Amino acid sequence: MHKIIITGSLLALPFALTACVVRTTTANSSASDAKDSIGQAGWTDGNVRALQDAIGRRADHGLDHLNFAVKASDKANLTQAALRYANALAHGASDPTKLYDIYTVPRPNPDLRRGLAQALAAGKLAAWFASLAPQTDSYAKLSKAYLALTKDAKAPAVSGSVAMAACG
Repeated sequence: MHKIIITGSLLALPFALTACVVRTTTANSSASDAKDSIGQAGWTDGNVRALQDAIGRRADHGLDHLNFAVKASDKANLTQAALRYANALAHGASDPTKLYDIYTVPRPNPDLRRGLAQALAAGKLAAWFASLAPQTDSYAKLSKAYLALTKDAKAPAVSGSVAMAACG
């Protein structure tokens, strides 16, 4: 019985994670501010690879149904993709205050633009992305179970478009 409940919960995870909206910037910034404040010089080949690698491992966080398109030749696109991915890691892909009538759990609110600029300058983009997701044992177990379930051929496919349709 517990296995059925856990499996059902894990199957619902992508719906919660991909439901509704992925915010692209922090509450106190705009897309143009993000491009201007970070600058273009930080996008070295190593930082571009680190971004591509991190986004390539997005399933670890249940974000595999979201598109974080990266155009390596477009520095502004790299910045926006990095901020979208960082936002999804730090805040989640959905806003629980819009999913539930009552939601009182405090949520982190890091300065993603400043963090990205510092990580790019230091060449530590991978470590910065890793620091944004929850660091609890429960989160690690949920991630492991989600990855195992999505690799299970018997598990039903979950489509991001289905989750989006459920929101609106």
